[in-house]
Amino acid sequence: MKTIIAVVGNKDSGKSAALITLYERLKRCPLKMESVEFKKTDQPEPSEDIEALINLGGHLIGIVSMGDPDNTGTDIHSTLLSRMATKKCEILICTARTEKGNKMLDHINTIATQYKSNIIWTSNLYTQEFGTNNNDGWLNKKINLNEVFADNMLNLITYLIFK
Repeated sequence: MKTIIAVVGNKDSGKSAALITLYERLKRCPLKMESVEFKKTDQPEPSEDIEALINLGGHLIGIVSMGDPDNTGTDIHSTLLSRMATKKCEILICTARTEKGNKMLDHINTIATQYKSNIIWTSNLYTQEFGTNNNDGWLNKKINLNEVFADNMLNLITYLIFK
């Protein structure tokens, strides 16, 4: 694995929704998508989070949208990151909460060290007043912030693959 792209932010700031939008955008990518492995994240509680492995023009990209601390003691965040890393992704895109005291950022740093990967720390596009997908907000009548994020991430992925 060459690069980890970590999308970080506070609880309920739309990190997972941004990565799900990116996944949908990758499925429409002009590069040939040869195969996709996709499933809802294994969690004790129902979740919209995903883990996906995408073969995009011969380049493996992993996505793990779950970045919440696990209260069950199973350390699911670390397990998901490790599982994707062992699949030899060129790029692993994941999320992590930034609240004090959680271990998400440590998990990312550990995986990066173990697999000798660079980390790009970033955040999704978010506005406190309207969130990311509020269809009633004046901002979202002009623009969907998750779509803008996904397009920018696709540009970054393309750059990392072909640089």
